[in-house]
Amino acid sequence: GMVGGIYAVLELAGLAPIACAAVAVAAGLALTGAFHEDGLADTFDGLGGGATPERKLEIMRDSRVGSYGAAALIMALLVKVALIV
Repeated sequence: GMVGGIYAVLELAGLAPIACAAVAVAAGLALTGAFHEDGLADTFDGLGGGATPERKLEIMRDSRVGSYGAAALIMALLVKVALIV
C-alpha cells in the first residue's frame, strides 16, 4: 500500500511514470530493509553456484552477492518497475 501511495503522490505531482515507479520501488526497498531482495539474491547465488547441497548452503550463508544473485536482483527490480508503470 505504501509503495502504491508513493507512486500516486508522485504521479499527481507530474513526474514521469517511470520515475514514479523507480522512486516507489526504492521506497519499498527502504521500508522493508530489502529483506526479500536479500533472500532472493542468496537463493539464486546458492542454486547457481553450488554443486553439492552443502556448498549451496555455504554460499547462501555468505553475505556477499555473487553474479547469480546480482542478476536476479536486477531482473526482479526491473520487472517491479515495469509492472508498476
